[in-house]
Amino acid sequence: MSENCVSHTWTEEERLAALKKYAILDTSPEQAFDDIVRLAAQLLDAPIAVVNLIDADRQWFKAEIGLGVREMPLGDSFCKFALLETDRLVVTDTHDDPRFAGNPLAFGPPGLRFYAGEVLKTADGLPLGTLCIIDTKPRPQGLTALQAFALQTLARQVWNQLELRKIVHDQEALLAQQRRMQAELKLAHDRFENIVSQAATGVVQIDAEGRLTLVNRKFCDMLGYDKADLLGLDLLAITASASVETTIDALRQAIAENEGAIVQKQYRKKDGSLLWATSSLSVMRGPDGEYQGSVAMVVDITQSRLAEQSLRQLAADLAEADQRKSEFLATLAHELRNPLAPISSGLSLLRLGGDNAASVAKVRAMMERQVAQMVRLIDDLLDVARISVGKIHLKKSLVELNTIIASAVETSQPFIEQGGHKLKLALANGEIILDADATRIAQVISNLLNNAAKYTPPGGHIDLAVRRAGANVLISVDDDGLGVPAESLSSIFDMFSQVRHNLGRAQGGLGVGLSLVRRLVEMHGGTVSAASNGSGQGSSFTVCLPLAHCPAVTPPLLPVDAADAAPGRQLRLLVADDNVDAAEMLAAMLALQGHVTCTAHTGRDALAIAREFGPDAAFLDIGMPDMNGYETAAALRTITGLETIMLVALTGWGDERDRARAKAAGFDHHLTKPADLDAIEQLLHSLAPAAS
Repeated sequence: MSENCVSHTWTEEERLAALKKYAILDTSPEQAFDDIVRLAAQLLDAPIAVVNLIDADRQWFKAEIGLGVREMPLGDSFCKFALLETDRLVVTDTHDDPRFAGNPLAFGPPGLRFYAGEVLKTADGLPLGTLCIIDTKPRPQGLTALQAFALQTLARQVWNQLELRKIVHDQEALLAQQRRMQAELKLAHDRFENIVSQAATGVVQIDAEGRLTLVNRKFCDMLGYDKADLLGLDLLAITASASVETTIDALRQAIAENEGAIVQKQYRKKDGSLLWATSSLSVMRGPDGEYQGSVAMVVDITQSRLAEQSLRQLAADLAEADQRKSEFLATLAHELRNPLAPISSGLSLLRLGGDNAASVAKVRAMMERQVAQMVRLIDDLLDVARISVGKIHLKKSLVELNTIIASAVETSQPFIEQGGHKLKLALANGEIILDADATRIAQVISNLLNNAAKYTPPGGHIDLAVRRAGANVLISVDDDGLGVPAESLSSIFDMFSQVRHNLGRAQGGLGVGLSLVRRLVEMHGGTVSAASNGSGQGSSFTVCLPLAHCPAVTPPLLPVDAADAAPGRQLRLLVADDNVDAAEMLAAMLALQGHVTCTAHTGRDALAIAREFGPDAAFLDIGMPDMNGYETAAALRTITGLETIMLVALTGWGDERDRARAKAAGFDHHLTKPADLDAIEQLLHSLAPAAS
């Protein structure tokens, strides 16, 4: 009996709200709608045709032919069922449709038997009513295709009329509102002179030539002038130069459009300072419409503008802080790669000549130095406070420069050899003592050497020279490589800066090495400069550092052999870490020192093993899955015989809060991974006498 019946997603409240926006209900008949229903009745051969809209409790007819009424109760409506359809409702015989059982219009006069209604709906699918035709005779065949097309087309015209009417209504409402505003503006103008002296905002009036003809006390106070000083002045004379064009444009717009205008501008005060203000302009016209001047309400917004500037500065500061953080993290991949190179070479050497004791000792010492440097770098990277303020805290001591250079050359040697370069050293005679962070200065020199190796074609030459210059020392790294174009020299030390043109090969890296060099050198009170004769002419980098005021013997870079500090008593040691490799490697190293070791990989296993094993000391990881290190430590203290066991927290968490928490949990010591074997042996050495 119906076509395209679907469940709707709209609510009745939404539908009625949409209907109200069209302001159509209870309006007078209109020829355009009347013509459509007449045409519908004629084209579809129907005695009745209606444009109807469904209100909350009634069906109202904007146009009808054949009914003779303008509305009827919603309970008698046929069209209310059409709203539930997608597009159209066709009822071939109301007597056969249960929806119309007992409907007085179908079973009483006028005896309506056939209904076809095309839904009138908004662009977002809200149905408001129908264009329908009704017959007193059933039509078993329904609508022909041509009739359906005609009904659909006419319904579209109804909807176009509704939309057009709504547009006209909205425009009239807008025009009415504008007229009201203009009337209110005129009334305000008429009263203006009576209230201007009492206004809480600045008020200023100019004539057609732009001269000040009226100012109130508030405006005078805002600019620091007396009233007599201002009257007769050109408005532009007290307007800041940056706001002159804005003021002229606003006045021209207000005059041309005969409406008010709002402009933000700067006034120049009597003392020469500037005041930000919002000026609301109103145009004054004579009886014949000629422009006679303007009135402006002026509000001081200097403080709000300053607040906006502060917010913008805060946003810029936050962006800069975020950039510093990003820059800091960007050094990770670049800087951790340097010590890995000699470690990798050392592993290869051990693989090729591992039975040579002297070679093994040399490689071991080198690897220990490089691992120590990596730990230092990781400690710096994990210091969140230094990220936020853009600082790296130096660990200064009196150090000997030639020893630092040897360490830097050792780090960079694999890169230099990989390029087939020849490195020439020219060191100064005698000791050169610096008050510096040895690791950071080695990092500076290594970065410069790596940079030279990277941007020098295979088989090139790199010179590293050191010479005194008064109270300073100069460290220069020269190469005969690709060079630096003159236009790039000024930015070569900037973060992420790389010389990309004239390169015959791809260059890796993040562009952070030279930026880090400059920052580290400046933190030591020094300077760094770059020079080049241009592309293909090589480059020269010179670091200038202040000499220390007093000489000292540089502490040896080689660590004390852990075996030399081994305790004289064999200890029973428990290692608990969910990282199986880490636990086994530490246990193996301790076993090589002559201790008896046992490993566990969960907190619960550690407790079970400890009861049987009876360790003298336990090394506990904090982040174990079942019981964390703090819980495990507390539980170990409750085991009979282990109340005084030495507990060592061995973890990657190493700030002061972590150390304090470990102490509160009962740990005797706190070591940060990777723990130095010498540090562990010192702890065990202190334990041995007490255990013996």
